[in-house]
Amino acid sequence: MNSEFLAANRRRYSFLLTIVIIILMTLFCINAAYAENPAPDIKANGFDESITIATDDQLKISIGLDTGDYEGINADWWFLEYAPDGSIYYFDILTWDLNYIGTDFGMSAITPTYQGPLFRFDLFELITLSSRPEGSYEFVFAVDIEMDGLANDCIFDHNDDTTTVINMDTDDDCFDYSDESNENGATVINIDGYDRATDNINTFYDSVMVVISSDNSGFSDFKLPDTGQTESYTDIWGEDSDYTTNPLSYTDNVNGTVTDNNTGLMWQQEDDDTKRDWEDAISYCEDLSLAGYNDWRLPEREELRSIIHYGKYSPAINETYFPNTNSYIYWSSTTNVRYTSEAWGITFSNSRDHFHDKSSSYYVRCVRGEQYWLLDNLIISGDGTVTDNTTKLTWQQEEDNDRKNWKEAIEYCEGLSLAGYSDWRLPNIKELASIVNLDTYSPAIDERYFPNTNSFFYWTSTTPADATINAWNILFTYGYGDSHSRSNDDHVRCVRGGK
Repeated sequence: MNSEFLAANRRRYSFLLTIVIIILMTLFCINAAYAENPAPDIKANGFDESITIATDDQLKISIGLDTGDYEGINADWWFLEYAPDGSIYYFDILTWDLNYIGTDFGMSAITPTYQGPLFRFDLFELITLSSRPEGSYEFVFAVDIEMDGLANDCIFDHNDDTTTVINMDTDDDCFDYSDESNENGATVINIDGYDRATDNINTFYDSVMVVISSDNSGFSDFKLPDTGQTESYTDIWGEDSDYTTNPLSYTDNVNGTVTDNNTGLMWQQEDDDTKRDWEDAISYCEDLSLAGYNDWRLPEREELRSIIHYGKYSPAINETYFPNTNSYIYWSSTTNVRYTSEAWGITFSNSRDHFHDKSSSYYVRCVRGEQYWLLDNLIISGDGTVTDNTTKLTWQQEEDNDRKNWKEAIEYCEGLSLAGYSDWRLPNIKELASIVNLDTYSPAIDERYFPNTNSFFYWTSTTPADATINAWNILFTYGYGDSHSRSNDDHVRCVRGGK
């Protein structure tokens, strides 16, 4: 009995030990399968997403690496540039420069930047490039933990239908490599890579796109109109009236229309003195036939702002060209992105812009012509500034985050030295409103170009004509203008240039 008991116990212990081993192996396999992977990071001028710069602007590429659970593991390190003509460059750490590979290449021609153990490091500036031809570029930073010097996984992700197109399949054969041509005559390279969902992954990468544009003209005929303010309301230099770039200028076409000589837009000279809800306002303009034209539309908010005369009130417009304008709210076609049941309007008694329920009834003035306020002409210069190719204004990309009263804001911009320029100034309200992005909020600006913008008030150099002890600012939470006491402390973003 004793021997049988011991034998039975041994069997039980052996079974339990087997179960424990299986559990431990399962846990180990799960942990291994879900180990934290390396995470390369690459940025262009500080941005992860696609950016646009001018041909004469600097491009700064930065990289960083989180090794995850692979610290010290030997790997191939890859840094590649895909150019618009289909050529590929790799970064050589010996020369600390990009070396040309070519456009007609085999896999063996793609040379690793470095071979050695993975180590963690924060973002740092790897290389600064300039004078690149126009076109779309892609920059890739990748690590391959199967250190064999072969470009044998999914580090290729370049898609430009007119140059080289590299497609990735998800077979388990990493080296199935073939060429063909697409309908545009571009070479198409098919590389079968691992299925990231089911197969073992060796290569981890990050990429960023950069569009380089040689067209710096923007809308060549467009000029951002001045505010019309000519009165001086302070004894320090730098207020709105001290700078006049494009004075308000109109042509009476003597057919019921007025042309803005700065923007090129043609306006309905007199509204029909009828209030409409927003939907009816849109329909009214679309159905309008005036002066032989049938392409009228309800203006965008900034288009409507462009004819405001900030030196006047009740109504805040040049009545010589726009007679019988009501000192009341006029609709714009711009919907409030936060509450889509509302749309933006501007009050022509005091120039204030705000959003209103679309069921409300307000006045309508129609417009025709090209739409300029599309915010797709911003260029990151790589020197702490952003240039708008439509207005030709150059902006301070990031503020100093130090709130100031109005006088201090003027003095700060007048004394600013940035990117080799010292002619900075506090923007007027039309200038500052030109970089508001009403497709977003909190903040109402494109943060790819203007990172770390505060959802708060920013000063302008313009004084309200009906409250001259105050100054205009814009709330970048939602993007509307407001009038504040000059003693308030608000944020500041400076500007220079213009056309």
